Amino acid sequence: MARDPDILYINPYISGSAAPKLAPRVVPGRPVAVPQPKARPKAGARKVRYVDPIALCATVVAAVMLVVMAVGMIRLGTVNAEANRLEEHVAQLREENTQLHSEYKAGYDLAQIRDQALDLGLVPESQVEHVTIKVVPPQAVQEPSAWESFWTSVAEMFA
Repeated sequence: MARDPDILYINPYISGSAAPKLAPRVVPGRPVAVPQPKARPKAGARKVRYVDPIALCATVVAAVMLVVMAVGMIRLGTVNAEANRLEEHVAQLREENTQLHSEYKAGYDLAQIRDQALDLGLVPESQVEHVTIKVVPPQAVQEPSAWESFWTSVAEMFA
């Protein structure tokens, strides 16, 4: 790829793997450093890896929160199913209550009940004498304030 003469290049080097490799600078009197191949680990050597304790704690907390959330969702589903079942039961009971109320109301003869009550000696409410009694509750004894009780106790100590 040729350079475009209209573009001003600031850096003469090309970035990336296509860039030409520069030879190391040779200083007279110093030996030239030859790159050594990386040493392979020994067959029985242990590999030590650093584990960040904060990241480990965060991972454990996240796992615990995931379990708690899953248990909560399961319990929520169970509670919703129970609530739906109880709402259906309440609807059935209300329907049964309405049916029984109409059945009982239709089964009684109010004139017959009034006649039986009169035979037993009961009197209609309009013929009952009403008495009104006025009750005046006694006034509550006023308790002394904390300041008054303090001065009373001081006066009793020096009496």
